[in-house]
Amino acid sequence: MSRSPSTNISFSQPTTVPNAEPEPDWTVARQLWGVAWEMHWAGFGVLFSILAVHSFFVLAQAKKKQGFGRKPLAVAINSLLLTLGATRAVFLFLDPYESENNGFKSPYWLTKLLYGITFPCLTSSFCLIHLAFLEVAKIQIGSKKLQNVRFLGGVIAIHFVIVIIAETTTAINAKFTPMLILCQSFFILWGFLLSASFIFSGLKVILRAEQVRKQLDTIEIGAAERESGKRRRQALLKSRK
Repeated sequence: MSRSPSTNISFSQPTTVPNAEPEPDWTVARQLWGVAWEMHWAGFGVLFSILAVHSFFVLAQAKKKQGFGRKPLAVAINSLLLTLGATRAVFLFLDPYESENNGFKSPYWLTKLLYGITFPCLTSSFCLIHLAFLEVAKIQIGSKKLQNVRFLGGVIAIHFVIVIIAETTTAINAKFTPMLILCQSFFILWGFLLSASFIFSGLKVILRAEQVRKQLDTIEIGAAERESGKRRRQALLKSRK
């Protein structure tokens, strides 16, 4: 009985470092998506550029404005929107999603950082807009610390630090992928809290407006009744004469 010749199977090491997040085969993807792909990266790139330019002009004219436009909150909000629009526009025009669509291959860490930094910009701007809304409406939700600029500034700073560390470390070594989970979990939790607080404060404003309307209706009814009584008394006096 003859033995089959033994074969030695050798496993070669991967020549490229795996990415922390999966990516499509861009050669196939661009052919499959066609014009829709071009409209996506170019269209959104233009929209984010418009946002950045608009925020820049608002900041440039901040000193000339009166009222809320000059307040630090307005400056901070527009600075965040400027950063959001500029970084996402650069991300889309430079090397959208690492597709090398424009013939340029940007460093992996730079692409991830440009993409990821927009999320804390988005949540932070909404957070400050909500704070400004609460100040204007003179509403307090929960503890005063939740409406403290320093406390919210600390949360915003922590979010930025988490994103920067997570995006750069996972770009260097895919073994740090749990950092992305931490980063995205923070974004989801922070976004959920902001959404809930927006809804809660909005309902409080609606209820307060309803109470004010009822009070005004009561005042108007009382004034109408007093005016009607006054007229009846005057008519009674005239009839007696």
